[in-house]
Amino acid sequence: MNRVSTLPAAADASKRPAKRPSSTDAFVARAVAHPRIDLLKLIAIVAMVVDHLNTIWFAPGYPAWRAIGRLAFPLFAFVLAFNFVRHTRHPARFVGRLFLWGLVSQLFYEYAFGGGQLNILFTLALGLGYAAAFRAGPWALAGTGFAVALVSGSKLLGPIAGRLDFGIEGVLLVFVFAQAIERPTGWRGGLALLFAAAVNPWREPMTDLVYAASAAAGVVLIAATAHRPGEWRWMRRGRVGFYFFYPAHLFVLKALAPG
Repeated sequence: MNRVSTLPAAADASKRPAKRPSSTDAFVARAVAHPRIDLLKLIAIVAMVVDHLNTIWFAPGYPAWRAIGRLAFPLFAFVLAFNFVRHTRHPARFVGRLFLWGLVSQLFYEYAFGGGQLNILFTLALGLGYAAAFRAGPWALAGTGFAVALVSGSKLLGPIAGRLDFGIEGVLLVFVFAQAIERPTGWRGGLALLFAAAVNPWREPMTDLVYAASAAAGVVLIAATAHRPGEWRWMRRGRVGFYFFYPAHLFVLKALAPG
């Protein structure tokens, strides 16, 4: 009797419609579904060159140029995370390739800026490694909680991984982007916005607010370009070119620097 009476309830449960995502979840899902990776990468490259030109040629440089440069890292982090989630079948190879190019580029980085700091490719490679380690299931939530704790400690107690370009905040931004791409929800999108704003050091409140807003604007650009899907063929063919361009542009800027 009990067995028969439970069948209608089970049947009704199977017919219940799936829970619809909230408007913010749907917005984040659309923003990361088909982003203009080629356009984002081009904007990031231009912003990076402006920032490095400002630092190498006009040290300490112009604040407006530095604000433009704050767009570069969040965009590079997103492009890397997107390729990692959607296109990479061998994460270890991806991470290893970044570390290898980081080693090659370090010579040019030290030539351009002096010693004591590691270049951006090491930060991105460590970010990918973190994303791979905490990718799925309960590990993903644990990794998110640990990331929040690390960034909070870095901001409030003292810098963590100070030799890395953009510090531990830069490493964890790659992970947060990867999580937002793989499991798009409103709170993950908001976390990506906060982490993007946090990659700049806290030194001078007013200046840092401008730089944080500029970095967060990179996340806005990601969402804005998602409404114009497509890809330039010449950018697709030159995907590997950035690995050569990065050390080359550092060498050229420093070699041609005035004085």
